[in-house]
Amino acid sequence: MFFLAEECSLCGNGGIGFYRCSDGKTIVFVCTECGTVWDDPQMVDQAPVQFLNTENPPLPGHDCTLGGPVSGWATRQEIEAANLANWTAGEGSA
Repeated sequence: MFFLAEECSLCGNGGIGFYRCSDGKTIVFVCTECGTVWDDPQMVDQAPVQFLNTENPPLPGHDCTLGGPVSGWATRQEIEAANLANWTAGEGSA
């Protein structure tokens, strides 16, 4: 998986990874430990969009959810297609 940040600004335990939503194209940023979700890479030091506290939560402000058959950690190609490659801080496992 690819990381936006190696340490979550809220919990300090997980990394913040690039995550593909149920529509197969929306990329958000999710902490691997606490499940905090951001939809703007510039806002990861501020209030999150939501916390993952259900199995398939809707993403506020978007027409997609965080669960489903096509959702998951984004590939390098998906990150580049979303013009987010400059935000990549590293690569590792979740």
